[in-house]
Amino acid sequence: DLGCGFGGGLATLASLGYLGIGLELAPEAASGASEVGAVVIGDAERPPMRSGSVDGIVIECVLSLLPDKRSALTNAYEILRPGGRIALSDVVVEQPLPLPLGGLAAWSACVGGALRAADYVALLEETGFRNVESVCLDEELIDLIGQLRRRISLIEITLTAGGVKLASLGLNAELLEVARGLAGTAADFVRSGGAGYRLIHAGR
Repeated sequence: DLGCGFGGGLATLASLGYLGIGLELAPEAASGASEVGAVVIGDAERPPMRSGSVDGIVIECVLSLLPDKRSALTNAYEILRPGGRIALSDVVVEQPLPLPLGGLAAWSACVGGALRAADYVALLEETGFRNVESVCLDEELIDLIGQLRRRISLIEITLTAGGVKLASLGLNAELLEVARGLAGTAADFVRSGGAGYRLIHAGR
């Protein structure tokens, strides 16, 4: 699992009966992930594994964050055994981002460095992968954004009902409304075809 974070993907792999190895650059996240599986601290663009040493590779909402995506996939191809599989899921951006979604904050949401779906496919093919297939998960992304908006509203209602002043938590009604608005803009952008989410898998 390249860029395994705190180990959510490793836990899923373990539940399915797979022996997963996580690769994570941030020591804090790697420490958390080590509680659910083996973890190596390293750069996803240059995984420190032997050539042909892994059966499969998972990259979940990480490739869009990497500056050198081609290097990451070239090296992923190198460590994958012949006949092995790679699966990546990530945000795709087909149109320029609306102004509210642009800028530095977009990077933390896997958007700032996202490619078009066709560009992800082309990059996999150019780095040697075969039989590349892309599965559209736009509706799942819209559902996720909807859950986020509902949680923002629930937080505000719960805190207010409990007599907790939003200001004491560094929040205010205006800030929460901005967050709801950004989520709404993101959902509309996905519905219009401007962005989406893809599961792309291929073989070596």
